[in-house]
Amino acid sequence: MKTYLFIALTLIFVSCDSTKKTVAETNEVETPSKLIVNDGTCPEQGTCSFQIKEGTQFSVAKDGTGAIYPTYEDSEGSVAEFRYQEKGPEGTADGDYAEVIQFNIPASIGKGKSYTGETLQEVTLLYYKECFCKGQAGYYKVTQGALKLYTNANGELNFDLQFTADVVNQTIRRIVKG
Repeated sequence: MKTYLFIALTLIFVSCDSTKKTVAETNEVETPSKLIVNDGTCPEQGTCSFQIKEGTQFSVAKDGTGAIYPTYEDSEGSVAEFRYQEKGPEGTADGDYAEVIQFNIPASIGKGKSYTGETLQEVTLLYYKECFCKGQAGYYKVTQGALKLYTNANGELNFDLQFTADVVNQTIRRIVKG
């Protein structure tokens, strides 16, 4: 009996160790070029992902309460979307946390374009916070920060975004792809 208990406990510890490695590996963001978050890598307590949605753009709409949200439509441009997620404590229904930063990429940026302050809304820069945090969850227009869009020698889109949203406890403040 003691032998079976020892084997079962060993298997549990081994599988827990393997799970920790898998979670750590998901912090690595695989993109064609380097992605830097907050002047480093993805924060350890969460996972990061990035994608470019080709052939679409979004605009901002308001619901009946005045809250804003994006609406998508086919277009010649693209949408850049960065997502940061933290899994909540085991056994909680609403403990997850997420931040999403998205902006429209114009169909043509030439050698590059820069946006600062209010001009960030020319690319409809939005910050979204999803959490159990009264009064902070939802979409926010970003008008504080700077965004540089440019293409590299291979014609790939790169950018450097530094921003502040009008919320408390913002985790992601800078994203660099390039």
